Amino acid sequence: MKKLTKEEIKRVDVVLFDERFYQKGDVYAPSVTYILGCVYPVGYGLMNWIGDVGSRRAEEIRDEAGEDGSFVHEAIEKILNGGFVSSEDISSRFKPKRSLKVHRCLKAFLDWYEEYKPETIATEAAIWSDKPLYAGTLDYKCIIKGEEWIIDFKTSNSIFPSAKVQLSAYNQADNGGKSKAAILHLGNKTKKKYSFLEIDQDKYFKEFMAVHNMFGLLYPNAAPNSEKFPEKFDLKSLKK
Repeated sequence: MKKLTKEEIKRVDVVLFDERFYQKGDVYAPSVTYILGCVYPVGYGLMNWIGDVGSRRAEEIRDEAGEDGSFVHEAIEKILNGGFVSSEDISSRFKPKRSLKVHRCLKAFLDWYEEYKPETIATEAAIWSDKPLYAGTLDYKCIIKGEEWIIDFKTSNSIFPSAKVQLSAYNQADNGGKSKAAILHLGNKTKKKYSFLEIDQDKYFKEFMAVHNMFGLLYPNAAPNSEKFPEKFDLKSLKK
């Protein structure tokens, strides 16, 4: 399987400041998810949920869901490259409720794959846009019934508009938005346990451009934070 590559693109995560950029040469591009996280409005439903469970518990749930999603993404990439993930590995890593979610997501992916029979072009491929400046990593690029698709895997309970905006930006950067683009929502409550949701590319990329413009106003010349801290904090390290 050939993995799409452009010029050398490196991901730069500044964990302490919750920042994500990509670097190509001397240029830093903010990631699509970072742009959306800084600017895209949080919906009423999500805000209401945070109010119900409390901000600390909401953060814990978000982190757990992120871990589950990352595991599913890595597992799918492994499967697409001819490998496998065992049920035992999943059960030993996650508590029962989360383990069931991961099992359902991976079974749903295999069911989708069997139904749609995609021909893989690339997995986890870096994308870069010079104008407007942004970057990211698309989950899956494939051919389905002779048409090229960009697909984003989601394991969240709901699909928020920001996910469609994110995917439209990936599609635009990859080949000018000419591919079809869809979210594959895995492990949901439908009968099949997945939904294949094509997005309106023009509509959601217009939204992304509005968000990107606002990001540029709020964070002009955005780059990874370079603030430094000592490895340990003690009086002995102070200059006399």
